[in-house]
Amino acid sequence: MENLQKPLMRTIRCTYKLWADYMRSVAAECGVPDSYRVVLSFLLRHPGASQKDIAAYRDITTASVSQIVKEMQLTGYLKKEQDPDDRRYVKLYLTEKGEACARELHDRTKRADERIRELFSPEKEQEMLGLLEELSVVLKEKLPEEDSETGKSEREELLMKKTDGEDSVTEKSEREKSLMEKSETEKDPGRREQLKTAQGRKC
Repeated sequence: MENLQKPLMRTIRCTYKLWADYMRSVAAECGVPDSYRVVLSFLLRHPGASQKDIAAYRDITTASVSQIVKEMQLTGYLKKEQDPDDRRYVKLYLTEKGEACARELHDRTKRADERIRELFSPEKEQEMLGLLEELSVVLKEKLPEEDSETGKSEREELLMKKTDGEDSVTEKSEREKSLMEKSETEKDPGRREQLKTAQGRKC
């Protein structure tokens, strides 16, 4: 029986999901949904950030962030302040309640990370970090380049097939037209003379 090796990226995705599930449970123990955790952690590091900043960091829409921020403001985790230099710009800050929760989440995350690092030697840790950095380069640069070249070849091949198909259709149409004219001339001698006259004019 063939031994099918698990795809690399699926293994990485499954590993990340385990970590994400753990962090979700940590947030629940701190009394907040996972969507709050991300905002709390970001504002702890970047006080005064905007909703647009958070959306860019999380790669989600500003509308989604706006809804989360609204809920967090109502539950007392953050507050909004207008920029005195630009009234259109709204800055976000953690409240005392929000900062306490954010620091608890930060400490729990740090302890979990330290427990994981204890299971690996410094050499193993550096090796893993190096491999992940190399993988990042592949995903950002190498993979898109290969997809671009493959896509270009496929488009050229499709274009050639389309052109060949159009030529075949044109040839078929010309043959059918010729056969129809031949059939008409055989049935009608007068038609034969008209076609000869038309062909003479073309020449």
